[in-house]
Amino acid sequence: MSGQAGSKGHRKQLGATGEAMVARYLERLGWRIVARNYRCAAGEVDLIAEEPAGEERTLVFVEVKTRRTRSCGAPVEAVTGTKQSRLIQVAQHYLACYAGSDPEPRCRFDVAAVQMHPDGTARITLIRGAFSA
Repeated sequence: MSGQAGSKGHRKQLGATGEAMVARYLERLGWRIVARNYRCAAGEVDLIAEEPAGEERTLVFVEVKTRRTRSCGAPVEAVTGTKQSRLIQVAQHYLACYAGSDPEPRCRFDVAAVQMHPDGTARITLIRGAFSA
């Protein structure tokens, strides 16, 4: 049993590392991180960011999937239809609570796939508009 707990903690740490890498990557692209690990009753989204797009802002809900190997498939394959439905509900909750009186921003759902390499480097693939509401 202790091996399972250790592996769960290891996976959580791997996920947190991937999320931090993606946040830094998006900031280097000029995006502003609005929230990290936003939770509500419907679930959780890893990152919420604003992508600069001229005069109109785009609010992007980013699901981060980090993997060391492909034994469980590609990271993006983990964002199933069920996960997409939950992310949409989380986004709706966020907008209802925080959009305020401003006009509702354009929204998009991206997936950031992080493939960790044995040498500690990583490859980040950002899939813009991975799915829609």
